[in-house]
Amino acid sequence: MKKMILAALAACMCVCLCFGIFAACDDRSGNGEQPAEYTITANNGTGYTVDAPASAKEGDTVTVTVAVTNEDTYVTGVTYNGDECTEADGKYTFTMPAENVTIAVQTGTYEEVLSDGNDLLNANNVYNIAQNGSYSPRVGTDTENVWKILADLSWGNTTAFSRYSGVTSSNQSVIPDNAVTIVELDGHDFGQGSSASNLILAADICIDTTKISVGTTWLTIELDSENTSSNCTFVVKVTVFPYGEVPVATEQKTLVIDVSALNASEGDYYTMRFWDNNYIDGGTAKEFFDVTAQVSEDDTVSFVFNYALLHKYKIAMTPGQEYDYQQTVSIGDKTSGTGTDTLYNGKTSAGLMFWTDDIIELEALAG
Repeated sequence: MKKMILAALAACMCVCLCFGIFAACDDRSGNGEQPAEYTITANNGTGYTVDAPASAKEGDTVTVTVAVTNEDTYVTGVTYNGDECTEADGKYTFTMPAENVTIAVQTGTYEEVLSDGNDLLNANNVYNIAQNGSYSPRVGTDTENVWKILADLSWGNTTAFSRYSGVTSSNQSVIPDNAVTIVELDGHDFGQGSSASNLILAADICIDTTKISVGTTWLTIELDSENTSSNCTFVVKVTVFPYGEVPVATEQKTLVIDVSALNASEGDYYTMRFWDNNYIDGGTAKEFFDVTAQVSEDDTVSFVFNYALLHKYKIAMTPGQEYDYQQTVSIGDKTSGTGTDTLYNGKTSAGLMFWTDDIIELEALAG
């Protein structure tokens, strides 16, 4: 009987000892308590969504991701219970406190800035651009697969931009920062001759259109003088389209030419060629096109065409149903109707025309 009691006591002690060992092994906090877990509240907002874990333990590193869903919105900061998160590579992190946490996102809205004091973005700039397209606001300065935005500067005594100059894109998947460069323009670039000053007059913001994708982004352009305190900042919204799909607004216009000085007969054909001096490579409007019409009984020829709004056109007219550059007819620089000085700046057989009225009347010259 004594042996049985001793055996039972030994078995009991063994069980208690094993239980103590297992309990000690499971005591990961050192005092037998697990770290407390607290909730994380992160709600989506206007123009953005938030991704964060639903809870975390005290001392854990929590990562919050904010995705902008409105192209005009940008994130200025993220807080947890009013404290700033740490931002790196577009991610926001914080150390979980011993309390429940609410995530708050601070945002701003992009606004277009086309002028800064006397410095401004050129009126001929085009901010709808084509993949693999080319465009320059200055005639005769196109570069293949480069889209230029011209900034006109009023600075003095500046020979170079400082290292603080640069362009930042809000959407790197549309226009990455490495697709944009700044080119300084001085008097030589504006045809002022070999003795022209090397002082900066403007800047070309050059976008490599082989590196861009369809979509919308905001470009923040910061220009800073190396020599003076001059600086300026511009903000523009840029939309990238597939080549050939850049929208160009057009209106139907009519160009009437009085051909009575040419001894033309009713029914004779004339062809007018229109060249778009503000042609947008990759746009929906043509670089040049021909329109053929017949002489009416009042000795005029009316050419109806689709005019790209605010564009300037060079024109040239020849007899016949096909354009022949060797037979161009001189056209006078006088118009009838309103706005004579702003409608046409012609030079004999070919001129530059800027339409504001629906119908423009010019006169062909003999000889």
